[in-house]
Amino acid sequence: MKGLLLRLSALDADAENAVRVISFFDGLIAAKVSPQTLVRETARLAECPAGLTDPATGLTFRADPTPQPPTLNPTTTDNPGDDLRGVPSGVLGDDLRDGLRGVSGDGASGVLRGASCGGSGDVVGGGFVGGVVREISGAGCVWLGRSEALPLDELVLERFAIAARLLLEAAPRERGGGLIELVLSEDVGELERCRALRLLNVEPAERVRVLAVEGEVPDGVGGIGAHDVSLGRVHAVVVRALPERFPRGLRVGVGAALPAVEAPASLRQARTALRFAGMGADVVHYDGLGALAVIAARMRDEDIAAVPDVAALDGLAAEPNGAGTLAVLAAFCATGSARRAAARVHRHHSTIAARLAHAEARLGFSFSTPGGRRRLDLAVMLRHLRDRPE
Repeated sequence: MKGLLLRLSALDADAENAVRVISFFDGLIAAKVSPQTLVRETARLAECPAGLTDPATGLTFRADPTPQPPTLNPTTTDNPGDDLRGVPSGVLGDDLRDGLRGVSGDGASGVLRGASCGGSGDVVGGGFVGGVVREISGAGCVWLGRSEALPLDELVLERFAIAARLLLEAAPRERGGGLIELVLSEDVGELERCRALRLLNVEPAERVRVLAVEGEVPDGVGGIGAHDVSLGRVHAVVVRALPERFPRGLRVGVGAALPAVEAPASLRQARTALRFAGMGADVVHYDGLGALAVIAARMRDEDIAAVPDVAALDGLAAEPNGAGTLAVLAAFCATGSARRAAARVHRHHSTIAARLAHAEARLGFSFSTPGGRRRLDLAVMLRHLRDRPE
């Protein structure tokens, strides 16, 4: 029967119930739940606050019991990747009985916060009434916080500690990818990312940047770890500090400096910045994009295709020497004058003036007015973004 309620306070400490508690934790291990979910389910089972501290990753998880006891097949977890369907239903049987209650279901008493890992009855901030702690490995520990111990608390702590150790140790191995891949992956949980960072000798709170580099990463742009990560045409590099200069012609998007545990966010920013590279600058910082970053994030290809000015630019590109005309327009937008645009594309000023006049006729507005310049800038930028998806 799915969804049986588990209430530790209603259990007698006999062999049958002990086996059921063991089966409960074995089911969580078999389902490969996240450590966050393990803590949450333990708090619901024990009907008191529960926690886990893992100094290896610098993370601490704490959960209070919810008003309703846990089901063995919850529909939601702290980690979308968790799957509790492998947990056997009916672990504690149908004959749930009223028994001793350690704390109220809302977790209002017996709260243990940030207890040191070793012993019992740690005092923290004057708010701790009582509790028990069990080491899991090194300085790591799991704990239950309640005012009075229940008969099965020791067994719960023992199985809680075993489950925590197994799940913590298994997390990095399941991915099978390199450490940098783990650090940058959106699909990796915070626990796994922190462990990968520490193996790279990077503290999770240390600020790093991610670079999105078009093509191969040359010498002098080395990052943390043994190698960069290939993401198709883009390579991602995690760096503590930016190089003094980038090689000429190398297109790079630079993400914001964020705590290393937030590296995926910096990578997203770097890839957005890279889309703007080549429009006047080869190295683009996300921090300098401002409102342009919002445009890049919100404008879909179909939205850009519906802009008449972009369609007009596509028409220009389809003409003989159309690529040259588009290069002139891009240079004009980047430099702000026909003479500087001529120098940029290595053409005579008169040739550039003729190309600009032809483009004005095709687009239907003048480039010499401030409004016309902004309109041209926007059209050229949108077309550039459309042709450079993330």
